[in-house]
Amino acid sequence: AREYSIALALRRVDKNLEFYFAPGNGATESLGTNLNLKDPVVLATYAKEKGFDLCIVGSESFLAEGVVDIFKQQGLAIFGP
Repeated sequence: AREYSIALALRRVDKNLEFYFAPGNGATESLGTNLNLKDPVVLATYAKEKGFDLCIVGSESFLAEGVVDIFKQQGLAIFGP
C-alpha cells in the first residue's frame, strides 16, 4: 500500500511520470509497470540500464538488504525512508 500511495501522490504532481514497481502488486499495476525483480543488485542494474531518474524504496526488506547502498555504489539516485 505504501508504494501505491507514494506513486499516486507523485502522479498528482506530474501526470507524465513513469513508475516501475518491484515486485509490485495488483494496485501498483494500475499506475505503472510491475517488475518481477527481488534481488537488489539485479534491480540496481535494471534501473541503471533503463536510466531511472530516481528510485524510492517502500519495502522494508529491500532496505534491510542494503538496496540504498547498492544503488549509490552504481551512481543511482535513491531515497529510502
